[in-house]
Amino acid sequence: MEPTIPKEATENVSPSKYSLKITSMNIAGCVPSKSANDWTRQHSEEAIKQEILNTDPDVIALQECRGGENWAKRLFPSYQFMGSVYSHMDLVMLLVKQGISAEPVSLHGKHLPAVIAKLNLGDGQNLLVASVHLAPFASGANQRLYEMETLLDKAYYHSLPMLIAGDTNMRVAEDATMEKHLKLQDVWKAAGSDIETKFSWNTKDNRKENKGFNRFYGDGTREYNARYDRIYMYGNGFVQIENEGTTFDLIANKPVNGNELHFLSDHFGMTSQISFEWDEGKRKLLQEEAKKDSAYQFSTPVKKQKSIP
Repeated sequence: MEPTIPKEATENVSPSKYSLKITSMNIAGCVPSKSANDWTRQHSEEAIKQEILNTDPDVIALQECRGGENWAKRLFPSYQFMGSVYSHMDLVMLLVKQGISAEPVSLHGKHLPAVIAKLNLGDGQNLLVASVHLAPFASGANQRLYEMETLLDKAYYHSLPMLIAGDTNMRVAEDATMEKHLKLQDVWKAAGSDIETKFSWNTKDNRKENKGFNRFYGDGTREYNARYDRIYMYGNGFVQIENEGTTFDLIANKPVNGNELHFLSDHFGMTSQISFEWDEGKRKLLQEEAKKDSAYQFSTPVKKQKSIP
């Protein structure tokens, strides 16, 4: 029988503080906007690459990529390729900056529109990071919940926190389920819920505010805004985002090439510097409680039902 960790010993462990920068974008296959003039896919690739690299992220999460590993290494040679997988629309991809110790995490045969890696934060601590492109449309809410729950199974299995970024296709009606039921921390909200950075999809006419008019699909573009793209932290009971030191901003949210209708994608990208606190004492207590629960389940005799005469 393993020794019990005294509660006093875990309470004396000081929480550790970490910070990580992540940039995520649905790049729409780097296909030029239908409102673009004399603009090729190569132009889009270069412009999107520069938008992302200008944020100097530790982690890059991409959705709707039409190229695989070779494409990623060509555009982002200073980043490690953690993997790619098909979603309902092209590839989901995850990259980690060279110099950061990281390794891909297998989904063991489960098909999820997600790529996961384990990052070494130092001090023996690890963080799971996932790039995702969840099920589309308002009718896909139950499928998105299933995908998120399946994704979080990895965090439970590894007893680690998980940072999730990408095109989640979330609607406002799903916020309570994500935050209260699944205990996900919404990074945009942790950073202050700035209305200027709220919508990662904005195809309304914003020319009066000198913000352009994203006519990515030309005359067929529907005018509305939404917060489809999200960054979430799952703390697994012992990691908490620190509001102070956490920032959230949008990228590729301005017209390009001198054309107020021309944007790089139908989605804007997100970039966030996330500060978080790791409570090792709490983690050890939770592990100890889990062991006790498991031991109780195996040691409690099962009452046999009386046979029906």
